Amino acid sequence: MSTKDERPMPNVAFQGELGAYSDEAARTWFGDGVDTLPCREFRDVARAVTTGAASFGMLPVENTLAGSVGPALDALLETDLEIVGEVIRPIRHCLLVLPGATVDGLKKVMSHPVALAQCLQFFAERPDMEAVAVHDTAGAARLVAEVGDASVGALASEVAAERYGLTVLARDLQDRADNSTRFYVVTPSDRVATAPALASPKTLVVFETGDRPGALVEVLLAFARRGLNLSRLESRPGRLPWTYRFVAEVTADLRDGAGAAGLEEVRTCAMTVLVRGPFGASAGILPEDKSAADVPVPEMEPWDDRLERTRNAINDVDEALILLLSERMRLARRAQALRKEGGTGGVDPGREARVLRHSGELARKEGLPEEQVRDVFWRIVALCTPKQDT
Repeated sequence: MSTKDERPMPNVAFQGELGAYSDEAARTWFGDGVDTLPCREFRDVARAVTTGAASFGMLPVENTLAGSVGPALDALLETDLEIVGEVIRPIRHCLLVLPGATVDGLKKVMSHPVALAQCLQFFAERPDMEAVAVHDTAGAARLVAEVGDASVGALASEVAAERYGLTVLARDLQDRADNSTRFYVVTPSDRVATAPALASPKTLVVFETGDRPGALVEVLLAFARRGLNLSRLESRPGRLPWTYRFVAEVTADLRDGAGAAGLEEVRTCAMTVLVRGPFGASAGILPEDKSAADVPVPEMEPWDDRLERTRNAINDVDEALILLLSERMRLARRAQALRKEGGTGGVDPGREARVLRHSGELARKEGLPEEQVRDVFWRIVALCTPKQDT
């Protein structure tokens, strides 16, 4: 759904002040000549785009260090705005001060709370320096320039230093060198034409499930059975107290084929479903389908750290398998009870044969050894088959 080449040059709303990272993201996507509209809060960005005060909005939704930017995502979901693209920007935090100020003389450093959370090591090494949260990184830089106090600094970008006449005392203060933020480019749905076929499509799916065991698993299986990958899944507060909606990014176009079939099944088992997209994934963030050894990794992360992270991911998969196995056993007991209720109690050999045959077909499709997979499923079926009363 890219409208990146539209003319005349649009104006883009973003949260923060001129020189903020969101401002830079807008210029990355639309070009340096774009007009940008600073907004105080994320909801103000969504409101500006909805009312026509801006043609597009730039919303940060995820950071590699701080994680999800929940308020920005909530601001999007409160509207009917469409996602037309995403931008990934490296975040390089600099220590900005008045000309002539020194690090030894600093008592306070201001920045956005997310930026402060990305520079914890810097503050840990300076326990006497106070971190002060303000509404924006560039706004912190402007305040330093306006206050004129050499004991006050800001964490912001080098662009903000140039804009507000400050000195860069230190660069790259973020806890990891690969610190990056992902932004959604949003616009009213009536500005979006039919999206062409996308080389690397993504779709945002927001759904609510019933409050019952296995409800979330049903939705996830609807995607998994069709080979649809979820690159992101999180929960956000629902519209009623103590209710939640799940936000999933699916790395697929859900308008046809397996994507459309998966989405249709999701609609049958979820209470509500909202879809935004498809939109093109930011170039370079989705590695091609190749072996794990070929997938690029950050150079500054030691191999043993990467190994530990990989093993933790394997542990997460193992835990998910156990949970799924428990749910399968529960469903098998329920199926057995229903067969007894219908007067057809006992084991259904035909059903077991179909399960094993289907497991082999899925294994072949995924390039897995059919015989070994069927053997695993035979053991799973045996484990989940309720013992007969004697």
